[in-house]
Amino acid sequence: MTICVRHLRKSGKISFYFLSEDLFMWRCPLCTSPIDITHQPVKCENNHSFDKAKSGYVNLLPVQFKKSKQPGDDKAMVLARREFHEAGGYLPLMEAMVDVLDNEIPKGNSHPIQLYDAGCGEGAYLSYCYDALAKLGYEINASGSDISKVAVDLAAKKSSR
Repeated sequence: MTICVRHLRKSGKISFYFLSEDLFMWRCPLCTSPIDITHQPVKCENNHSFDKAKSGYVNLLPVQFKKSKQPGDDKAMVLARREFHEAGGYLPLMEAMVDVLDNEIPKGNSHPIQLYDAGCGEGAYLSYCYDALAKLGYEINASGSDISKVAVDLAAKKSSR
């Protein structure tokens, strides 16, 4: 089971949607063929290749699709957000997310939960949900994506999972 988390910040609501287990998670941004990000280098069947950074993230934003040199938040913004999260600024929201996930995951589920955060930033929400759900006894595989290289690098460094 894959649980995709989407933050709806303006409305204050959190929405979740579920994907089937056999849906291939990652696709090549150039040809949409399935890719397996566990190999190095990451390649699709059409031989489009993407390198994995030392910290563990894979940049799937081809240079020809970039609208700026450094898309997404800059380092100062990402570090400020991380500091805010580490101080517990959105802890009640994170706790509520875990409660909703725990209630939505079918009881007796024997498959690992695939948790995905689109726009994961520096990984605060994904990491919190991963840790809290693991403490509740769930087996979790977590992935996130973000347009900011700085943010996903911090998220990858924070989590060696």
